[in-house]
Amino acid sequence: MRKLALTRYAVALFVMGSIAVAGFVLSRPKHAMAQAPAASSPTTPAPDPDPFSLEDVEGRYVSAENAYDVSSVHPFAAPNGSLAGGPIFFATTAVMKADGDGNVCGESDGFYGGFPPPGVNLGPVLFHGTYAVEAGTGRVTILTCSDGPPSAANTFCGTSTPCAPVSKEQVGYVQGHEARVITTVEQTGVGDPDVTGFLVHKRVWTKKNSEED
Repeated sequence: MRKLALTRYAVALFVMGSIAVAGFVLSRPKHAMAQAPAASSPTTPAPDPDPFSLEDVEGRYVSAENAYDVSSVHPFAAPNGSLAGGPIFFATTAVMKADGDGNVCGESDGFYGGFPPPGVNLGPVLFHGTYAVEAGTGRVTILTCSDGPPSAANTFCGTSTPCAPVSKEQVGYVQGHEARVITTVEQTGVGDPDVTGFLVHKRVWTKKNSEED
C-alpha cells in the first residue's frame, strides 16, 4: 500500500507541474513567443534568386536592320552649304555567335545607299569581340572590331585576339533567360579613328531555337 501511495503522489506532482508550465507559456506576451529574426531587412532587398548570366546569351543570332552613315552630313563643307544634307542610309544584316563565356564572332553585310544609285553592296566583313551581361537587369553590352573581308586565311569566327581598338559598341537588354531576342542600339566608329562613323538606331538579334533545329 505504501508503494501505491508513492506512485499516486508522483503522478499528482507530474500533473501539477505540467499545468504550471502550460500556464507560464500561455501567460507570456505574444511578442516574446515570436522572436525569430526576419529573413531580410525591409530596406535591404533580397538578392535575385535567378540572375542573368553569360550563358543565357549563348547561341547563334541573326539580324537585318536599317542604319545611316553619320559622317555623310557635311553642313559646313562649303560656304554655300551645297554639301549639306541628311545622312546616307544603308541596310545591314549580320550573323553572330556567342559562346556563353563572353566572346562573340560573326559576319555582316549590307547595301550602302550612296553613288551610283540605288547603292552598292558592301560585301561581307568578319568581326569578333566580347560581350557582358548584368545579372540583375539583363543589360547586354557587345564590343567588337572588324576583321576585314573573309579569305582563305581569314575565316568565319577564326579570330579571337583582343580588339584593339574596339570599333563597334552595342547595348541592349534580354527579355528572359532564354534570350531568344536581344534588341540593341549600335554605334560604329567608337574607338577607331579610321572608321568614319555609322549608327544603327535599333538592331534586333534573333536566336535559333536550339542546336538541333
